[in-house]
Amino acid sequence: MGELRVGAKDLSQIFWRDRDNSLSFTAMLREVQASQTFMQGLTKGSLVLLQDFSPKITWILMLSAWSRDLAVLPLPAGAAVPDIPWARILSGSHSPVDQTCDFNHSCDLYLLTSGSTGAPKAVGHTLQTLETSARATIHFYDFRSDDSWLLSLDPSHIGGLQILVRVWLAGGQLLYWGEPKELADALKHFEPSFLSLVPTQLFLLLENPSVQEKLKTAKALLLGGAKTQTTLMDKARALSLPVSITYGSSETASQISAFPIRSYPEDDGDVGQVLPIWAISSTPKGLEISGSALFKGYFQSGEWRPTGATFLLPDRGDYRNGHL
Repeated sequence: MGELRVGAKDLSQIFWRDRDNSLSFTAMLREVQASQTFMQGLTKGSLVLLQDFSPKITWILMLSAWSRDLAVLPLPAGAAVPDIPWARILSGSHSPVDQTCDFNHSCDLYLLTSGSTGAPKAVGHTLQTLETSARATIHFYDFRSDDSWLLSLDPSHIGGLQILVRVWLAGGQLLYWGEPKELADALKHFEPSFLSLVPTQLFLLLENPSVQEKLKTAKALLLGGAKTQTTLMDKARALSLPVSITYGSSETASQISAFPIRSYPEDDGDVGQVLPIWAISSTPKGLEISGSALFKGYFQSGEWRPTGATFLLPDRGDYRNGHL
């Protein structure tokens, strides 16, 4: 529990830009302070569910909750309320809902994901695990305070949430235009330094010649979330796009491994160099990962299941020369 401190040296610098307005870090912090009224009456360690808010309001409410030592779970659109001990639901579509709950959460954040059985899980992280991962990404790509990152993924999932965390910690600028399907339109109005994309998004963007030119001017295009097909890699290479293929998970607070910009795998299945925050070990069960960004456990079917010091990587079978 604790506070996620802003990394901007000049708080008058713009943090958030969307199609309607811009907000400085100072203005965001005022909004965070004002929103604490929605957290009144909750005890330390209580869980707040966030439902039907815009990404900007979701981020403000998350920062507000953390400043009061509360845990948060941002619900994806249309998701049912999970079986997890919560104290309050804040919604953009209805009045707050409270219930009696004496469970003291040790995690700061939960994100919903699906297990192999299809049963929903809430992956638990602390601000420390989120920050450790975010700073490793900031360092790997040299993200600076004069850089910008387009919010191209849903912040109710780890890929989108960590865009917010990285930009906040680095004192950069967050760009937002709308839903992920509006990316091409966003790139007509913004020139982001960084984008995080899944392969399908990049494939669709490359169908637009004007968008191709915008992508070429970025510092880095992080490409992950699914296997990148050879044809897509070949096209990105031919256009000299600043692509970095990356691999991660909700359990590892996003990135585990990545390729340097404009470097591509020579072997099928290679997902890049493991970041320095992680240690990989080979066991009879498979590859296990450990490190200070590892999640703390799952809530599933109303039961808390803490993780150990290591986590089995379910879809990786080989680790050679620092690469997965």
